[in-house]
Amino acid sequence: MKIRHTLLLAALVAGPAHGPARADDPCGGGNWDALVRSGTEAERTGKLATAFLWFRSGEMCSPVAAAGLRRVGKRIGQDAEKAGRLMTGADLFSRRADAECKRVTGRNDPAVPDCEDGERLSLHPQSGAVAWYTASRNWADEDRVRMEYMRKYASTVEDVRNLKNHLESRTAQPVDSYRPPADYLEELRKLAATRGEAALAREETEFQKPGIGAGGTREDRSLKALEDARRWWELFADRRISQVTGRADQRGDSIAAGADHPDPIQHALMYYRFSGAEKKAEKLRKRAGELGDAAMKTGEASVAARFYSLSGREADAEKAARLAEQSLKEKATPPPIKSGEEQKKFRDEQDALEKELGL
Repeated sequence: MKIRHTLLLAALVAGPAHGPARADDPCGGGNWDALVRSGTEAERTGKLATAFLWFRSGEMCSPVAAAGLRRVGKRIGQDAEKAGRLMTGADLFSRRADAECKRVTGRNDPAVPDCEDGERLSLHPQSGAVAWYTASRNWADEDRVRMEYMRKYASTVEDVRNLKNHLESRTAQPVDSYRPPADYLEELRKLAATRGEAALAREETEFQKPGIGAGGTREDRSLKALEDARRWWELFADRRISQVTGRADQRGDSIAAGADHPDPIQHALMYYRFSGAEKKAEKLRKRAGELGDAAMKTGEASVAARFYSLSGREADAEKAARLAEQSLKEKATPPPIKSGEEQKKFRDEQDALEKELGL
């Protein structure tokens, strides 16, 4: 409804238009009686979409048109509900450039109720009930259907967060003196609490499943469940969020205990990163570096490279990876018999690389 609709709203707040029209009065000069008659006739003959446009064209300047808009919008919304179209995602209005509409200077011409800002409006037949109730200012019905849709279809944190934000905004800033029932937010709070509990229980199940399956390793699946639990409980600042970080800490501790291979150390660091246990993570990274040094001394350059990477010693990881790659090439392609001078040069190069690695 853009600029003109904003001006019309200002005029309505200031009071109804009577007497000669003023240049700054967007409601002045409108043939509101004719517009209401056209809307009423369309409603009487069952042309509800046409009636909706008539009444919408004058809702801000005619109380009768505003009442007609709410009445017709409610009827169309109820029909959408009966058809199962609660929230379809289809925009209620579509717009297209129109030569006749460009000649219309305002929205209050009874001959062209579907013109707005130089464009022709069309109503989408598959729009959901929420869209109709919103456009016709039936706020209570809109929120009622939003809650119904959430109960039936909402499955993600984003779905519930969006509805929570909508209800909180409408509670803080009522529209037409309407505030949503407090029960709606309480219902969302209980839902988020239950979903968080389910996610934490799912984490326990996933952690006990060994191997790689749908969703990755058991650690990947476990961390995903912990993240779900945290996000659900963060919606309403549930105090049990500490249970999530505590669980992650426990997983990291149990995996890190006695770990002497890169995989468990990597998994433990993942849990510590999730829980924010930086001191534990730093201690484990230091241990990974020590294990990298030990692996180099035993000639396990590829394993050492992984340990160094986990420890944050990237320069050492790169050197170890080069040594491992060189060793792999030598095994894959046995070199031809070298002269004594070539053998000495090769040993010197290898000694220099090992010296660079601190071996």
